[in-house]
Amino acid sequence: PISLVTLGTLEVLAFQSGVSGPVAVWQDARRGEVFAALYRVEGSTIEAIQEDRCLDGAAWLASLDALESTGPIHRVGPETHLLAEAVARLGAVRLAAGRQDDPVTAHPRYLREASATPNWRPLAAPQEERA
Repeated sequence: PISLVTLGTLEVLAFQSGVSGPVAVWQDARRGEVFAALYRVEGSTIEAIQEDRCLDGAAWLASLDALESTGPIHRVGPETHLLAEAVARLGAVRLAAGRQDDPVTAHPRYLREASATPNWRPLAAPQEERA
């Protein structure tokens, strides 16, 4: 049997930070937005405090500043690149804990609708030439 564990990019970035406590992670989503989430990391355990989502970048950073009034939050921004080793390590942790996903129903999770939309129309049927 094939074992499958699905992981989110932001989740792995928080895990690979190697810190314990709250970890705010965000990546540039363009158009002034960020893909962002807040996690609590304790060793190999990671728990979402705020689920990953797409939101205004300035609003995200302002919300972090407000949250830090209750204690320090480690920040992982767009300059941090995902490491394959961290993906493998977190996947192994999940498998060891018995957490697997169904290969048939697993699918990507998109945080924002695509900006490109189909813009086509069918071609007219060719006209026969009349003599």
